[in-house]
Amino acid sequence: MDDLAPASREEAKGESPSNPVIRALKKHLTAVRAKVTGTDELRTNICSYIWGMTILKSPPSLWITINPADIHDPIAQVFAGEEINLDNFDCNVGPDASHHATTIARDPYAGANFFHFAPFGFLVKVGIFGTVEGYIGTVEAQG
Repeated sequence: MDDLAPASREEAKGESPSNPVIRALKKHLTAVRAKVTGTDELRTNICSYIWGMTILKSPPSLWITINPADIHDPIAQVFAGEEINLDNFDCNVGPDASHHATTIARDPYAGANFFHFAPFGFLVKVGIFGTVEGYIGTVEAQG
């Protein structure tokens, strides 16, 4: 604990810690935080990945944000176990919006599965933009 006070003062001055043990601890914490959603280290990794992909495949020709609404989407409802005939779908028949929201809230895995399926299907399987050379997908939790 005696090593942390001087390291804190050095950090406040914008200096790197002079103690090698503190430097090693900081390095390990940075490595761990690189896997934690929402941290600066993870964002840095994603930015590095984007730059690497830009060098490998050239700059992106399309930069989009896909934000599928899982609560009312019939595919998400099917992922959550609802019996919906997607071949003969009528949006005016069936449960109300409250039931849809409750269904997804009870099965967070179904919502996550939908969030993987929708953009991937949109970009790659449907091929709406032709052949997709590569894409980067990140998820931001809300609430």
